[in-house]
Amino acid sequence: MRMNKAYWTGILFFGALWGLAEASLGYALHFLPCGFSGLVMFPIGFGLMYNAYRISGRRSAVLAVGVLAALIKTVDLVLPLTGAMSVLNPVVSILIESLVVFAALKFFESRRVLPAVFLVSAGWILLFVLAQSVFLRPVGGLYLYPLKEMLFYILLNIFVNTGLILLYLRNETRLSLRLQPEAAVLSAPLILLLALAVELSNTLLF
Repeated sequence: MRMNKAYWTGILFFGALWGLAEASLGYALHFLPCGFSGLVMFPIGFGLMYNAYRISGRRSAVLAVGVLAALIKTVDLVLPLTGAMSVLNPVVSILIESLVVFAALKFFESRRVLPAVFLVSAGWILLFVLAQSVFLRPVGGLYLYPLKEMLFYILLNIFVNTGLILLYLRNETRLSLRLQPEAAVLSAPLILLLALAVELSNTLLF
């Protein structure tokens, strides 16, 4: 089936919005210990991906939104002082988040919502910690914490993420964004440019 203009507008809108959230709130939260950022940012990412899926009716929207949000993070690579790992680490996190939500989408349409939410909440952080410890090896990360502390933050993320996502799903009608096609066509490119500007500003100024 041919992808229509509304589909791509939705991808651009929600992907840019996620990128902006990561560049602003996500950046601020990364000044806290490693286990805290995901408490808030994964539920935000989930909400934006799920919005895109519900509006488009296509599971591929979840992956496309995640890829765009991840690409926004890579803009820092144009700056000569930016280390590749400082970019790759959040990019991998975003891609893992989109993959686990994509894999569990069909369960959200059934009565098994709680297991699905728990699955994605546990899946993203466990896979990310595994990716850090085996492949990425950044200078900071949960994988460097003592075992008990690492398990504490992993479990904290799982239960807080599960609670926030369930709260969102039970109030989806009120919390979901109403995407008006005409407004989205105009606002999506502006949000994308703002996300790119904020992302670059963080690296240049801080």
